[in-house]
Amino acid sequence: MRKPSRLSVEFAVKAGLATVVAIGISRWLGLNSPYWAGISAVVATAGSIGASINASITRIVATVIALLIAIGVVLLPVDGLVVAGLTVTATLLIMSSLRLDAGARLAGASTLLLTAIPQGDPLSTAIGRGLNVPLGCVVAVLVGSVVFPHRAVNQLKIGLTEDLIGCFRLSCDALEQWLDSTVSPELDTRLKALLSDVSRRDAMYTEASFEPGGTGSRSTNLSLALELTKRTSRVTRSLVIVAARGTDDTAQRLLEPEFRRVIEAMHRMITEFDDSDLNDTPQRAREIHQQLQPAIKAMDDGFRQLRERRETASYSDRDVEHLLHAMWCIHAFGEIFAEQAVDED
Repeated sequence: MRKPSRLSVEFAVKAGLATVVAIGISRWLGLNSPYWAGISAVVATAGSIGASINASITRIVATVIALLIAIGVVLLPVDGLVVAGLTVTATLLIMSSLRLDAGARLAGASTLLLTAIPQGDPLSTAIGRGLNVPLGCVVAVLVGSVVFPHRAVNQLKIGLTEDLIGCFRLSCDALEQWLDSTVSPELDTRLKALLSDVSRRDAMYTEASFEPGGTGSRSTNLSLALELTKRTSRVTRSLVIVAARGTDDTAQRLLEPEFRRVIEAMHRMITEFDDSDLNDTPQRAREIHQQLQPAIKAMDDGFRQLRERRETASYSDRDVEHLLHAMWCIHAFGEIFAEQAVDED
């Protein structure tokens, strides 16, 4: 048992209200099987307006395809459970071929209800459901736009900001532990959580694109920020690997002042970054690159001097490999933000 979260309560309230309104309107219009309007309202209710619109479109398209298939089967001179099962199979295959996997189960259920259960007037039943489904979906979107309205665009901006800050913090902690020759299992746990969060942003971006104002320059900035977050998280993962494998290293202390300067620069980026920066991703990327570049240059200069004095010669290949890998990661950060800044030009 657990206490419902605020979002769970909001979702439940929206779904319940949308169900009542949808069924009430369906009855008022005199449609057959008004409960389908309520079912569709629940299915189309989501945490954000964009997610609700996306779910509604999927629900409506899946239902239309399923009803067309089911009506065609019902009109055939054969019926029975075997026919119903074959129809469901065919429906799922058709949905997959049309790349409508998100609505496949709904489509399969719709064909099953019309083909497995005897209908006095299957055409009337299909039309009734065909009208109730979009009705319920529209009601869900409208209720979600008024009651506890959350925009996927805003959620995505906050999420991407948290992910980028999380990447910076985790990278700093990984470097700190590597420099101190210590390792914490929390690094791996935090990395898994971070990568899981980043992987969910694609769906949020799709949902945001369905909302009013979700296209144009705003969409471009969010797309750039999404790519920036993905690439930054991959570099962060590499730094965590260095920290985990380099607990016995000593070569990193040759460049400890330079690495700590990098850490300081990244900490400054954390304190100065917020979700408003994603309104102009290229400009913010340029500023981050400018903050990080002096530390990268100092690191390169320090390593060049080490090589000139051959101070790395006494260290093992593994030590030097980890040292070069960490430097590559820091350079990758700089290159990521430099490439994003080019888009501004």
